[in-house]
Amino acid sequence: MSMNEKGLLDLKERIEDADRDAARLEGQMTSLIESLKKLGYSSVKEAEKALKKLDNLIEEKEEELNTAILKV
Repeated sequence: MSMNEKGLLDLKERIEDADRDAARLEGQMTSLIESLKKLGYSSVKEAEKALKKLDNLIEEKEEELNTAILKV
């Protein structure tokens, strides 16, 4: 087998691996979208906004708690 043939076989194997990875990722994305819909979100962006809002609220509550602790 020549180096060129070996290179082509390696390339073919890498393409097949990439195809499998793409199919796996597509399945994960579909599962994620279904989970988001079950939680009441229509898109990933909408869920990101909700998470950011929740994160900000948690930070506010942590600051309030720290302030209350310092006053004691």
